[in-house]
Amino acid sequence: MVFGPKPGKTSYHDAKSFWPISFTCFLLKALERVIELEIKSKIIPNNSLNSRQQAYTADKFNWLSP
Repeated sequence: MVFGPKPGKTSYHDAKSFWPISFTCFLLKALERVIELEIKSKIIPNNSLNSRQQAYTADKFNWLSP
């Protein structure tokens, strides 16, 4: 977490003069991307998905296609 100064404050000696900036959203998106690459590169090519799996199975359900 990083604290950035709020604009328009006359003094920055008080804690209320700053706002917190969190990078957790970025970290979670990066972790999501790593997991997605793992699934697409190792699990899908080996046909290791459960038969009830619906994500990452574009051609499995033809009724979704027009």
